[in-house]
Amino acid sequence: MLCRLTAIATSLILSIFVFGAHSQDSPVYNIYLTNKVENDQPEMDDQSDRVFDCTDRIYLVVEALNLPQKKHKLTVKWLNPVGNQQEKTDYNFDAAPFTRIWAWLQLNGPPGAVIGQVFDPTFGMEEFIGEWSAQVAIDKKKVEKLKFIVVC
Repeated sequence: MLCRLTAIATSLILSIFVFGAHSQDSPVYNIYLTNKVENDQPEMDDQSDRVFDCTDRIYLVVEALNLPQKKHKLTVKWLNPVGNQQEKTDYNFDAAPFTRIWAWLQLNGPPGAVIGQVFDPTFGMEEFIGEWSAQVAIDKKKVEKLKFIVVC
């Protein structure tokens, strides 16, 4: 399994993002899942049902406004269909006025499954099929829990 986190903190024109009404002091998050990548960065798509193929790289993107400009810790727990933690990502980052970071989950079958996957791409991936969840926390405070489905 490979679960990696790549981060960037960028100041952007905030009008292109919809964050809703908020207090100037409290952080506001836009968190989503995607498998779409443009210019080496995950991009929001119109996928509202959150269904991914078992061969997809699944990105969890966190966009944040009003995080105190200091060091923070992002934690993402990827829970498999039986509710067990499959992967965990911890990442320390410095907040900016607008912060965008992401983690990804890439599912791989057991050793030796690659040979079987030549003939059947789902070979060895059966345990990954079903409803997953990703629990997101910043500085040990739960921010979001997203559910998604993996199919083959």
